[in-house]
Amino acid sequence: MKEKLNHYKSTIGSISHDITIYGDEAIYPSRKIEILVPKAVDTSRQEPGIDESLSGIYIVLVAVHTFKDGIYFTRAKITKEAKYDPEFKTTKR
Repeated sequence: MKEKLNHYKSTIGSISHDITIYGDEAIYPSRKIEILVPKAVDTSRQEPGIDESLSGIYIVLVAVHTFKDGIYFTRAKITKEAKYDPEFKTTKR
């Protein structure tokens, strides 16, 4: 259990984004959301798709709800949820 906790502590925040979306009062700190990030590709040469390493479940760290010119926005800082795999092995070089 301690190993799992250390894993979460060491990986939290390693992938994070600041996002702005149309207002959503359901976005608040500790809430988990799923985002899909498109691949950064030249669409004239390659079919766009989903970036599997950046897409996934994120935890909302901070959420700020504002009105600007009568439009409701939510700005949030999110961090990717860490996946713990006890079978993951690293090799020394």
